[in-house]
Amino acid sequence: MKRPASPEPLVDLEAPSTSHDMDRCNNNNNAERKPRAASLARLASHKLVLVALLAAVFVMSAVVITLSTSELLQLNVFRGVKTSLDMEATQDVSSNDEEKERGKEREKEKEKEKLNYELEKAHRAAQLRIEQFTKQLQKAKMHREIALSLSHYAHRTTAPRGIVLPLFDDIALLGMSIILELRALQVDLPIEIPHCGDLKPEFQHLLQSKDANVRVYNICLQAQAATNVFGSGKKLFCGNMKNCHYRFRGFHIKILATIFSQFEEVMLVDADTIFFQNPMQLWESEKYKTTGTLFFHDRISSSDDFLAERVSNTTEGQKISMLHKYLSTFDVTPFELLVNIPRAEATVKNAMPVQLPFKASDFLLSSHSWNLRAGHEMDSSLVLWNKSKQPRATAILASFISRNGISFPPSYGDKELFFLACELAETEYAFSDFGVGSLGSDLHADGDTPNSVLCGGGLHYLPTATPGMKDVQPLYLNSDDILTLDVVNSALYRTLARPADFYAGSFIEKDLPQECPFGITALQLSADEKQTIARRQALYKETLVWMQERRAPNISI
Repeated sequence: MKRPASPEPLVDLEAPSTSHDMDRCNNNNNAERKPRAASLARLASHKLVLVALLAAVFVMSAVVITLSTSELLQLNVFRGVKTSLDMEATQDVSSNDEEKERGKEREKEKEKEKLNYELEKAHRAAQLRIEQFTKQLQKAKMHREIALSLSHYAHRTTAPRGIVLPLFDDIALLGMSIILELRALQVDLPIEIPHCGDLKPEFQHLLQSKDANVRVYNICLQAQAATNVFGSGKKLFCGNMKNCHYRFRGFHIKILATIFSQFEEVMLVDADTIFFQNPMQLWESEKYKTTGTLFFHDRISSSDDFLAERVSNTTEGQKISMLHKYLSTFDVTPFELLVNIPRAEATVKNAMPVQLPFKASDFLLSSHSWNLRAGHEMDSSLVLWNKSKQPRATAILASFISRNGISFPPSYGDKELFFLACELAETEYAFSDFGVGSLGSDLHADGDTPNSVLCGGGLHYLPTATPGMKDVQPLYLNSDDILTLDVVNSALYRTLARPADFYAGSFIEKDLPQECPFGITALQLSADEKQTIARRQALYKETLVWMQERRAPNISI
């Protein structure tokens, strides 16, 4: 096998040539020396390249080192900046956190302040409600005390039954004449004559000297002395005598007289009244025995005044009267402790746009005054009232004229107060079955209808209707003209009784005064009826003689 050629030995370019090598070189021919020189040249070139490469590497290393140092410096700067930024960020975060915490604290403070404000507001509101409630309780307590005090004075009675006849100077003799008339009718009940310091002593003496069963007294002395019986000392009716005179020298004395009367059952009578029948029979009427009351109707007139006066001029207001407003705002609760006669639930629908704080009666809801046909409902010239049977109504009646903050009803004088007290007391009460008629001499036609209008005084009838009855006997006449009616030379007429719920129409539309009922049936007075009037006129003249005998001044026929 042929041995492979040996590789060309590596030559140490730094070592000197040996003699042996030199000999070999000398022995070579010239052809071999040229390639070797080329090789050496190539080696030298390679060496130079290597050196250059090493130098380049060195330079690059230096650059790299330089660059690295710069980058490191820059990196350190960056790191420093980052650290600074991180620190600042940390500080910012810390500051933000602190600000947030402070914000939260501020919010908490605001919430706390708001809560405290709301609590304070709620506390003030609660305190105000407590104060208002306390005032309401005090007011309610005061009103209950007044109601019970009024009831106390009303029930200090000493006699079962009697007649109450309030008088003052101008009607003193007229009052004396009705006392004589009642005695002529065999009415022997005791009679009280209350006044308010406006009845002269000579009249007082005459009244009591002619009838031992008559008691004359100054009711305003009692009114001034009346106080809350529960110890407050509050005056119930008037603070002093001057105030009493101002308040009770007029219609209101009739209410006061009912309250302070010593009679348990009161027959309240006006002096300008003539009785055609003995009024004692009224005590035995079923109406009175059942309810302890008996009332008579007034004229169906004044449809836009008094009870019927409108609250406002608006369209809706035209449907609401002073009566509606008064009853809808009256507080009945202070009187509920007192006894009444419970009445049945109303069956008549309330046609008016008001709500009432009590249970209204059928009478009220169907009445002329409630339904805006009349400004009057009741004539108080004759009233029967049982205080023991109507404690609640009696206290309410007294409250209308007492000093308790209760406003006065929209009544002309005292007339409506009796029935309104009963209505508010939710108690049974009774009216005559008949409306008011007329008695006089002025009979004339209404248009084409002859003898259908009769002008005169108010005529009232026996109060109970009988089935099939065509006429009802007159009970009494209330008129300023009782002393001037000419029973000898004039033709006198009276109206046939009509049911109380009958409505003939408006006096305003007829252009007639309320003293002139229309659409009536007229009857001539009977001889007995004329004689009754004549007797009363004679009795009045008799009282004049008595006074002339006593030389009383300023008295004339």
